[in-house]
Amino acid sequence: MPQDWFEEHAAPPVDDWFAAVAPEVQRTLLRGKTWTESGTDLGVSVAKGVAGTGQAVVGLADLVSEGGAGRLVDKTLGSYSPRAIQASLDERVSLGERDSRQDRRSHSQSCDGPTHGR
Repeated sequence: MPQDWFEEHAAPPVDDWFAAVAPEVQRTLLRGKTWTESGTDLGVSVAKGVAGTGQAVVGLADLVSEGGAGRLVDKTLGSYSPRAIQASLDERVSLGERDSRQDRRSHSQSCDGPTHGR
């Protein structure tokens, strides 16, 4: 193969690639938020996932133990309230994320379902 083919199909230099891609990444991923807000929102999402996993484990154990697992968790941890944990984490997200969630909720509520208004 000629050397020209390799030069023609080579990846652009990293600086050129970053300059071309960085604004698009910022616009798509950050959605108008700062890097700190985006990092905080990511951390809150991960924490909500961990809390939700604990809630699911206790719920499944409750089914098997006829409520015994929930009572045991309440006794050992004091008052275990997954809803309070989720609400507390929801308060820590950025305003941009709250607006984005509200937009998604209002959009999903305005949909007519699978028939699309027929």
